[in-house]
Amino acid sequence: MVQVVMGFLDSTPDLETKLSVIETLRTVTEGKIFVEVERARVTRILSNIKKEQGDLKSATETLCELQVETFGSMERREKTEFILAQVALCIESEDWTQAGILSRKISTKSLRESLKKTEEQLEKEKQDREKKRAKGEDVPEPVEDDVTDLKLRFYEQQITLAKHDDKYLDACKHYRQVLDTEAVEEDPQKLHSVSPLDSLISIHMCSSGSGSPTHHLLCHPRSL
Repeated sequence: MVQVVMGFLDSTPDLETKLSVIETLRTVTEGKIFVEVERARVTRILSNIKKEQGDLKSATETLCELQVETFGSMERREKTEFILAQVALCIESEDWTQAGILSRKISTKSLRESLKKTEEQLEKEKQDREKKRAKGEDVPEPVEDDVTDLKLRFYEQQITLAKHDDKYLDACKHYRQVLDTEAVEEDPQKLHSVSPLDSLISIHMCSSGSGSPTHHLLCHPRSL
């Protein structure tokens, strides 16, 4: 029933009605594990509305009340997207402490790119699935989730947090993660959306020699 009602949210005649339905859904789903994902989704819609209305503080508080990292029924990608959205709101609200705490809930292991398989490996896996199906086993087709977008958003936020805390070496390490991303290596234009040119110069110099005066000045520009 909750899912059915959520499907009508975009059809509500006005914002007041939509907010009323959202609050009703949040009330009936509160504390119920079997609809925790639906509650999270409708809460995110409410947060977005509050932000559009200019109430950034309320939008941040509304979304950050969710502890999606404990939701066993939520897919890993959606869980990561929620936390990234929480961190983004905290950064925009300049709540740096909360942003740092929330960002640590994302495991960097989950952002690692999958190694590309050869044609031979893919063909062998396909044959293995067909053999198992011939024996009557239920074998679903493999689903590959490209986490590149999540990885770039995560490290962009980490760079912002590191710069705010004057942790320039950490910022350089995060830039290195961006540079080593396969999609960025294949399309350098994607780099500019995350990494300004001056920061790329810094990371190059920081990796060139940690003991030189140049290294210190570039990695710690406020010492100039």
